Amino acid sequence: MQIDHSKHFTQLMADLPRINWYPGHMHKAQKELRERSRDIHLAIEILDCRLPFSSSNPLLAQIFKDRPRLKLLNKSDLADPSITQQWQDHFRDNGDAVMLIAANKLAVKEQILEYLRGLQPADGSPLRSLIVGVPNVGKSTLLNRLAGRKVARTANEPAVTRSQQVIKICEAIRLIDSPGMLWPRLEHKHSGYRLACASAIKNTAFEYIDVALFLIANIESFYPGHIGRAFGLKAESSAKEPEVLLEELGAHWRLYSSGKNVDFERVARRVLLSFHGGELSGFTLERPDTVVSELLNDLDA
Repeated sequence: MQIDHSKHFTQLMADLPRINWYPGHMHKAQKELRERSRDIHLAIEILDCRLPFSSSNPLLAQIFKDRPRLKLLNKSDLADPSITQQWQDHFRDNGDAVMLIAANKLAVKEQILEYLRGLQPADGSPLRSLIVGVPNVGKSTLLNRLAGRKVARTANEPAVTRSQQVIKICEAIRLIDSPGMLWPRLEHKHSGYRLACASAIKNTAFEYIDVALFLIANIESFYPGHIGRAFGLKAESSAKEPEVLLEELGAHWRLYSSGKNVDFERVARRVLLSFHGGELSGFTLERPDTVVSELLNDLDA
């Protein structure tokens, strides 16, 4: 029997609790951002190409509404190209410049610097660009690549960078690095879970099993059978509910707690690690049209 994954995903979201995480240093960073906004020529925001809406900070458009803004869709090599094109069109329609990147690739440096050189201030002063992004989106990796040296710490956990720093890329370009920032309340419930999938939220703020079930249901609602194919499960696994797929993955990986009971916590962690590390790839978790529907459902809830 075929499962209506879209319907199951909607029901799962209704049952899951909200996720929120906004540590004190992020509030401080937001305040500093507003204070420095007058001195900035360009706002650069790094997004996760697999969740472009959820990784986009709504405060940025407010603070820099009269300044040029550049959206860098990072990890574009892991996303669905056809949906990426939809997001590029969406952001451009909203007045943003857009660039597809993979922060860990060598070519990204010249790709971005060429764009920045075209925005030099008329008075000859250095171009001052603020670079922001949600935690763990690849900002520090990109900064190190652009600078050609280690100027920012990288780690597989959020909230590593906690203060602003000015980085001199060359005589004509300065980058102001800001800590990975979320916003005070994640109004969109789906966004909280998508950010948790991407390790943008501290793991103490959510349950691994809840987030893994969300990820599986989200993927299967758009790409039926993708989980089974990605992890080498039997073909009929495409017609299974997320809870059953999680259990089958546990048996497939032989992750047991005691006897023959699947250790769901360990399975969930492995699924999320596969997504974060890029092993589970080739899809996008949200689309411009479906995000609108989700937002409307949030208002009705």
